[in-house]
Amino acid sequence: MPVLAYCITEARSELAIPAAGVGSMPVKAVVAGPLQCFVSRFESGSMEGKATIRESALEFHRTVQELFRQAAVVPFRFPTILADENEISAFLAKHSSEYESALLRLRDAVQMEIRIEEREAASPPAASGTEYLRHRLTSHKSMEETALGFRHASEEWVREWRQREAPSGLRCYALLMREHLEPFLTSMKEVRVSPGQTARVTGPWPATEFLKVNK
Repeated sequence: MPVLAYCITEARSELAIPAAGVGSMPVKAVVAGPLQCFVSRFESGSMEGKATIRESALEFHRTVQELFRQAAVVPFRFPTILADENEISAFLAKHSSEYESALLRLRDAVQMEIRIEEREAASPPAASGTEYLRHRLTSHKSMEETALGFRHASEEWVREWRQREAPSGLRCYALLMREHLEPFLTSMKEVRVSPGQTARVTGPWPATEFLKVNK
């Protein structure tokens, strides 16, 4: 029977397993050595149609978040479907050392995300190619400075920091301990953001940007 894979955690019996996942299917843990993978049955044709796919994706992420509130997780992309539980067990056995190492390193850690973007002008003036590039360079430099402000403000709480360019601006990722979440959020409020920018802080999320495994 095909199964839908949600995430991998350390094998811990005290974790409360969500009662149901996608399509109200029961969720169970497949244990292999030091790891466990949470899965539910997958029925062919159960996610046909855009509305159904969207709702299924929300159910998937709710299930992962429920587990993430209790422990570090390595989430799968949605939808990751495997032939059966035996294939899950074989996958866990093959990648045991790398996943065990990653989960140990990220135990009790969470990821916060900061999206820095330029505000859109209501009626942007026409500009030549040179003027446009100059504007983009100035805007990018300003967003880099804002990102640096967030990083400096939170450096007491952040274990690792990563950032990369996105089509709409910059995305910054901070890795911190769960216990430092409140002071981290307080430090975010102290950062000055340019009137021409928006900055949105979201999380906590599984620390996917800081994983060092080959899925």
